[in-house]
Amino acid sequence: MTPGRQKKIREKIRHSRARLMVKDPAVAMVLMYLDFVATKEVRRISTNGRAILFDPDWFQKLENRETDYILTHEVIHIVLEDTKRPPFFVGDRFHHACDIIACSVMRNRGWNYEELPHIGRLPHRTYFPGHEGNELMPLEAYREVPFDPSRMKDRERRSYQIDSDRYWGNSSMPPDGTLILFPGYDDLTEETIPDGSGEIREPDQDLRQSIPAADADRDKQESDVYGADPAENNDHPFNEELDAAIDRLLNMIETMESHSPQQMDLLERIWKGVGSARLEWKKILDCFLQEELNDYSFQPPDRRFADSGFFLPDFNQTEVSLKDVLFMVDSSGSIDDEIIVDIYGEICAALEQYEGKLQGKLGFFDTQVTTPVPFGSVHQLLKIRPKRNGGTDFSCIFRYVRQFERNDLSCIVIITDGLGDYPTEEEADGVPVLWILYGDAPLPSWGKQARIQRKS
Repeated sequence: MTPGRQKKIREKIRHSRARLMVKDPAVAMVLMYLDFVATKEVRRISTNGRAILFDPDWFQKLENRETDYILTHEVIHIVLEDTKRPPFFVGDRFHHACDIIACSVMRNRGWNYEELPHIGRLPHRTYFPGHEGNELMPLEAYREVPFDPSRMKDRERRSYQIDSDRYWGNSSMPPDGTLILFPGYDDLTEETIPDGSGEIREPDQDLRQSIPAADADRDKQESDVYGADPAENNDHPFNEELDAAIDRLLNMIETMESHSPQQMDLLERIWKGVGSARLEWKKILDCFLQEELNDYSFQPPDRRFADSGFFLPDFNQTEVSLKDVLFMVDSSGSIDDEIIVDIYGEICAALEQYEGKLQGKLGFFDTQVTTPVPFGSVHQLLKIRPKRNGGTDFSCIFRYVRQFERNDLSCIVIITDGLGDYPTEEEADGVPVLWILYGDAPLPSWGKQARIQRKS
């Protein structure tokens, strides 16, 4: 690719980022920390979570609004962690389901296009029975996409395929790729990177020392569905800034008010259920209590030194608290809205019984774990939306804990209907576990247990 063409594409991307800084600053900030790579290996455009890879011939045809839309679309895929899909969900049907969710999220952020000339249809609802995409998880949307675009004729397929998932779950770079733009490039000037002719040379020669090098022989690395990013390279100097920008945008998306009648009805019932819990949480959780020493109390002083001229703090004042509790809620298909209402009511009651001294995280699981969200009050708790999917695998909780949470937990509270195969106690790796079961399913043979009978 000639330096002149690189420069035109580079300016196209930079102008788009500038426009987005006005229209959607949170998206623009994520784009500031991504690499942009031109390659003929992708169909239209793709991302691996750390870079955006695109077909330069197609990309140069895009109008300004199309450029802004497609770059935002790639950012939403990154933020929603679509690039970390399970390895067995590969193909156009699953990708189309993710596109529906991404387009719906974008509509909530003011992108109201139904179709764009060089991109095609921008569906934001599933097909049957039909839901707004932002109300669903990818597996739920997948079930409501009753066709596979890859089986269509190419012309029809193009109208459904907004972008490509060629590099989802793949940390390698294409051997034919040309690095067009990378974080920190805006700090460079033409004088700092001359090629002898006055034009900007390809920046992936000497100046790309801070960017993870492409390795054509690297095997494709499938993503870890519990949150690890295969595209992440800890040597990348902009990783922390990118992660922070992604977290800010994700928080904005998750805290947006849902206008779904089903969501509003569920939240209303949850509110009514707060305080109607049937468990005495303080008694159940007492065995996990931690004593937090108040190191700075000088009243009364330590009696051992009462006759001396020195006053030292007394360590006999304690404050009972329970911190870093991981609540994991079963979100499998057998958990209905009534159980979800009960679960929120129970956790809210626990917060109230501990009078602000109970803090932790709430996550959902079926065969995977959604990233747990911190909470310390009823208000924070009710911002965490329930997410429901397929079967039940209790082991995924402990795989997640071993990888991300092991050193920070005081205990794990698993709330479930018990319809699944219990793991062995060894999988808990010494972390105390409390099982809260709904219904009459058998209790596990280890850990502490409590049971709640379903309301008649």
